[in-house]
Amino acid sequence: MKRFTAFLLTLTLLITLVAVPVNAQENTGPTVQVSSATAKAGDSNVAVEIFLKNNPGIAGFSFCVDYDADNLVLVKSEVNISGGYPVAVPINDHQVNIAWAGSGTYNTNEKIATLYFNVPKNAAIGKHDLKISYRDGYDSFYQYSGGTEQDIPATAVNGYVQVEEAVTTSKLTVTAGTVTASMSDTDVTVPITISNNDGLSGFSFC
Repeated sequence: MKRFTAFLLTLTLLITLVAVPVNAQENTGPTVQVSSATAKAGDSNVAVEIFLKNNPGIAGFSFCVDYDADNLVLVKSEVNISGGYPVAVPINDHQVNIAWAGSGTYNTNEKIATLYFNVPKNAAIGKHDLKISYRDGYDSFYQYSGGTEQDIPATAVNGYVQVEEAVTTSKLTVTAGTVTASMSDTDVTVPITISNNDGLSGFSFC
């Protein structure tokens, strides 16, 4: 009888051990993903989008995007979530802070921010990384639990801007016109023209 009772207790324990992991499923955190873009040296307003995926329902977030300031110039940043309290501000010459806080739970998986870069004409050809980073004590994804903020783990997927060589065009040409004049003519006008002008800030020549 004792052996039979022990067998039943063991069987009950095994069933419990098998059943608990199946029913207990931990809530996974969101993924914040920086997209990638291709640009040519000299391009302006190159858009890089940031997406939120696997969103378990958040109350807000704050994170930074680090970029290569030697080859990318940040000209604009914006949060694309309507409502709430958005923040999109540079915090130094190579980082921009993206943050948002709402009055309720935000459950959507969509684009949450966009960064715009100018690519200098002398930018290095190649891949320039855009990396998610967090400042200790400032940045996190969080939920409200019992009236208090609870940080939740988030997965970061970094992006980049691939800079390609600009298409070469014909060089700027300056041409002095030809006129016919006699020995007694005065105020003879010679036209000077330029062609293949891709945009200049000024000039000086003799």
